[in-house]
Amino acid sequence: MAGCLSGGNVLAADPSVPAKPMREITLVSVDFEGTKVWVPGTLVAKKGDRVKLKLINRIMTGPNTHGFAIDDFGVKVVVARETPQSVVFTADKAGLFPFHCHLHPPHIGGQILILE
Repeated sequence: MAGCLSGGNVLAADPSVPAKPMREITLVSVDFEGTKVWVPGTLVAKKGDRVKLKLINRIMTGPNTHGFAIDDFGVKVVVARETPQSVVFTADKAGLFPFHCHLHPPHIGGQILILE
């Protein structure tokens, strides 16, 4: 085994460089008195955060699948009933960005606020 690493350098991660924070948020699609919505309707993260969204479709009527999209961050997911999906993206710009169901436009979407 001696010499297995000869000729190459092994570098450890620099502990002085903080890892980018991961912001984890769970959203659930529900039917509220006949209106389909993602809850919560407003999300907040900081610019530079990696954002992990866990999406759960709990709408028991109508189509088996519902969409979730944040166009400004290239997020587009189809979520089957009771089959959670996760999506990760980097919040690389600040501002207020809408999210929506790209499969059923009449459904109510929401917004994600990315702070500087």
